[in-house]
Amino acid sequence: MIEGMVWACMKGNTHAVRAALLEGIDPNSRYRSRTLLNWAAQEGRDSVVAVLLEAGADSNLADGDDRVRPLHTAAGEGRVRIVRRLLRAGANPNLRAKGMGTPLHLAAAYGHLHCARSLVRGGAKVSLRDEDGKYAIDYARRYKRTEVVEYLRNVAST
Repeated sequence: MIEGMVWACMKGNTHAVRAALLEGIDPNSRYRSRTLLNWAAQEGRDSVVAVLLEAGADSNLADGDDRVRPLHTAAGEGRVRIVRRLLRAGANPNLRAKGMGTPLHLAAAYGHLHCARSLVRGGAKVSLRDEDGKYAIDYARRYKRTEVVEYLRNVAST
């Protein structure tokens, strides 16, 4: 049953997701250690993310290996609508994931300017370092994400 729920989350089938939740599937269930919310965020299924959050999914719940959270996934994939929805639902933009830093680190590394802006507006601190001591702007510089570098530089100077 959980495999069908994951498939529905990934395909954006909100009707199937709602039906599974009504049948008793926990919105915080995991499949292959990933949360349902993370599967939906990965595929950019905003409507499914909304349904899961409405059903009580924890926006800060990490995948089984204590790494990725839905906000990390959405920021890294450039899913700005989902980033905003997760922030409104209480996702903490300053949580670090093992080997990845914060969601802002991921948005910066992949050059997702709109996600970076949303994260900062949602409380992400540009002054946080990852496990290697690097700031989000360091990743933006490394991967030549010039718009993100400029934005983060401006934010840091205010």
